[in-house]
Amino acid sequence: MTEAEAAYIAGLFDGEGTITYKKYKEKKKNGTYDCWRISMEIAMTDRSVLVWLTEVLGCGTLNKKPR
Repeated sequence: MTEAEAAYIAGLFDGEGTITYKKYKEKKKNGTYDCWRISMEIAMTDRSVLVWLTEVLGCGTLNKKPR
């Protein structure tokens, strides 16, 4: 990733992104544990930018969300 790409991604996430977290209980064979689900999301209409973003970062999924 170039420095310009990193700066673009940072600006994109600053403008279009969100971070959410949720605490939940998970049962294991040794008891119940508190767990956290943390997610980062960018919601926008230009799919090509999101495809590029997942290619550059090497992670992420693309899901269509209802309006």
